[in-house]
Amino acid sequence: MPLVPTPIATPLVVAATSESSVQAAAASGVPFIIGFPFPDAFKTQLLDAYRRAAESHGHLGDADHWLSVIVHAGPSREQALKEVREQFIPWNLKAMATSRFLEPPTQSISAQQWEGIVRLQALGTPEDIAERLNELMELTGARN
Repeated sequence: MPLVPTPIATPLVVAATSESSVQAAAASGVPFIIGFPFPDAFKTQLLDAYRRAAESHGHLGDADHWLSVIVHAGPSREQALKEVREQFIPWNLKAMATSRFLEPPTQSISAQQWEGIVRLQALGTPEDIAERLNELMELTGARN
């Protein structure tokens, strides 16, 4: 039985969560996924660390990085935020507690911290979503 939809080939990317994992990706010239949980300032810090490390290893500092974002549409930003808050935060807290990591987080993320993370996502009306995605693409240069 065929798999639907048909899988598409994707390039190798690293799911980097720290400056050391970004540097490892850069040493090989492999782009990384810019994680959704990070504040915008930390995203740019990781991108700067990547550029420096890539250039020091003789690679181009500008790779085709990927962007991870939670997107949820609703009749308003507040309604979409409420829905994500009620569904995603409890699910993610449980998932994080039961996951195994190669490089475990140094500390767990509280429900209050998840609230701040959720507010950084592309939530709300289609116009709200487009605005936030454009902001993130402008900030990071990511197009994937």
